[in-house]
Amino acid sequence: MRIQPVKYEKETLDNGFVIYYIKRPVPDVIYMNLYYRAGSGYEKEGQRGISHFLEHLMFKGTKKYEGNYLSKILPYYGGDSNAYTSWDATVFYAQFPEAIAKEVFEYEKDRMENLTFQDFNKELNVVLDEKKLTVLDNPFGIFSERLFYTAFLLHPYRYPVIGVEKDLKNFTLMDVKSYYEEFYSPRNSYMVLSGNVTRNVIDEAVRVFSGVKKKGKYHKVPSCEIEPVQNEERFFIMRRANFNTQVVTLLFKTVPLSHENSVYLDVISTMLGDGKSSYLYNKLVKKEGIFTSISTEVYETQACTLHTITGTIKDGIDPRKALDKLRKILENPSGLFTKERFKRSLFNLYADMVYSRESIRALGDSLGEFVLLSGEEDFNGYPLRLLSVRFERLKDVYEKYFGFEKSTCGILMGK
Repeated sequence: MRIQPVKYEKETLDNGFVIYYIKRPVPDVIYMNLYYRAGSGYEKEGQRGISHFLEHLMFKGTKKYEGNYLSKILPYYGGDSNAYTSWDATVFYAQFPEAIAKEVFEYEKDRMENLTFQDFNKELNVVLDEKKLTVLDNPFGIFSERLFYTAFLLHPYRYPVIGVEKDLKNFTLMDVKSYYEEFYSPRNSYMVLSGNVTRNVIDEAVRVFSGVKKKGKYHKVPSCEIEPVQNEERFFIMRRANFNTQVVTLLFKTVPLSHENSVYLDVISTMLGDGKSSYLYNKLVKKEGIFTSISTEVYETQACTLHTITGTIKDGIDPRKALDKLRKILENPSGLFTKERFKRSLFNLYADMVYSRESIRALGDSLGEFVLLSGEEDFNGYPLRLLSVRFERLKDVYEKYFGFEKSTCGILMGK
């Protein structure tokens, strides 16, 4: 199994806007991602949640188009559209046929330049309700917030993407307009097209977005190096009424995706907790019976990569004792670094990358994320970096980044 390099091309416009495109011989379908470097990682004091709120307002209409315009016309063509906001970007995506590509581009140009900010107060209440539902009334949501508040002391990643209630309630129309003017500019955005991207489609995109005259600089999330060096474990316990499960999560802040050790850390994370054949599952679920499930997750961002280990503790087991057992295993991971486990994990990671490039949507998403997080060269370079991982270096990398003095640990349990 080998990932063949995927050919992509790009057009860089005079105003700084970049159009990446991947041509695929598919039926008349184009998939578009429009990235704005506007997310919670860029927000300052008093702005927490402004990126996500602006995403909502982007659907409420422009000078030329009524609200939810694309979602009204695309179903007639078998297409769809939506958006999301993360720490690092706000992304608007759509799938459509070539026949309406010009119309889609004109609409996105108008959203970039001429937003009307309709339903400001109504949409602000929608976001506040969303915050209440997904965080304040959700044990896992409030636990996740506390975890990141504890892990990060200075970096804006410590704040939730959905925002801080105090800031949300104090936003003014002028605040949001100023943020829109600063961050929604050609220089601070780019587009990825994949699928039936004909020369006509590219020419239309170039023509339409060349007409955007907005000024605005390129933004980048602050480095995690602004954080104080962490030399001791950070720990908290959260108790929630009517919560009948015991959960423990460990979080480790590591290097950005572009760093040479990022591929080693991905392999180690897979070896530790990817699936029921993983090291931690075998040790703590099958053999010890302390946990009912345990797994690892990797969250890649512009500033650093976050590795988490999350386990559900078996009923009747003291969560502190379960954590102590997990600590001992991680401090002395006997049997983790075997060539058999290494090869299986490397194969699984590589296979996931192969399968993730089978559709035009997955291709567009992948290229867009690499551009955002580490650079376009990693779109084809990362699979090669993965194959270059040497077994002999794994233990040294593990000891450098997975020490308990570098961890943030939280326990969520009932009262």
